[in-house]
Amino acid sequence: MKKYLPTLIPLLSCVTLLVVFSILKTNMAFAEWWTNSVSRVYYSIFTNLTKFIPFSLTELFFVSLAVMIIILLVKLIRDLTKKQWSNAINKGIVIANAIISTILVYTLACEMSYNRQRIDLPFYKQEVEAEEFKNVYNYFADDFNYCMSQMHFTHEGDIETDLSFLDISTLVHESVEKNIDSDYFFKTKANVKPMASSFLYRELNITGVTFGVLGEANVNYLSTNLEIPFVVAHEIAHTKGVMREDDANQFAFYVCLNSDHYYLRYSAYALYFYQLTLMTSSSYISEEDIAQLHQVNNNYYLSRRFAANYWKKYNLLDRIGDYINNLYIKSSGVPDGTSSYSGGSEVITDPVTLKLIPSKYQSLFFTTYFNNK
Repeated sequence: MKKYLPTLIPLLSCVTLLVVFSILKTNMAFAEWWTNSVSRVYYSIFTNLTKFIPFSLTELFFVSLAVMIIILLVKLIRDLTKKQWSNAINKGIVIANAIISTILVYTLACEMSYNRQRIDLPFYKQEVEAEEFKNVYNYFADDFNYCMSQMHFTHEGDIETDLSFLDISTLVHESVEKNIDSDYFFKTKANVKPMASSFLYRELNITGVTFGVLGEANVNYLSTNLEIPFVVAHEIAHTKGVMREDDANQFAFYVCLNSDHYYLRYSAYALYFYQLTLMTSSSYISEEDIAQLHQVNNNYYLSRRFAANYWKKYNLLDRIGDYINNLYIKSSGVPDGTSSYSGGSEVITDPVTLKLIPSKYQSLFFTTYFNNK
């Protein structure tokens, strides 16, 4: 037994710490304290260390980890076939150490944030009367049409843009600095990196990855042009202490919606304009008001259809990607798993008054409308 101690002690220590912190992270007060006192400092250090490196360290780390584990597995199998049980056990412990220690560091660096308080965005708190819904809709429909008038679309609905990935990241960071000022968010400014393995993530139907251990955000640059500004903002949210996917989506939506650049606003509209359509259905406003709603340029529908068809072509590993992502999110303390991405988009009717209970996105639309009215 003694000969296994050099590898067994670190493993048992990591497992013990992982169990302890897995229990502690269920306490919201502790999760909030840890996020603000430990994760915030950790991100500040590692973001500044990695942001000047032009390639994705996340990809390099996981490729190296995978290669190391594969080599050890091959050696372990070889030892088993040769009945070298001692060597095989040691290699098995080393493999377990590599996996558990990575999970532990990730837990300590950022996973606590999954159970912190809800995101601090300027959700509109006052009641908005249904008579105002038409004006809200038309205000954003007009801006949506303006954004589309500044853009070029192929006949299939794809967006043509001269903006580079760096240009888009810069625009998103500028909007974050202009519109996000709560102390809830980390002050870090992570470098958003396009992934060399985007072709693989496209088959997995994954648009971005943020690995908090290295303090960098990674984006699948082969996502559709409709989505890229929003995905960049979503991954930036993760580097600012926002780990839950629904919170990160709301962050990305608000940042893009309030950007000075039409391309970012278009990305927000293209993904969530349907929230305004639901708000102005016959359930909430009169037929007379419905008749006065402004028409939205047909490029909106074309581009949405293009994006949907695009991802259907790349679904070789879709189920695997969804399974892994779903398992990861649930293990982080979010019971809804990948369904949590749509959190906050639910449109509810009060069963007594039959009035609209605004979704998170509708509330953010209201905030922007009344701030600019």
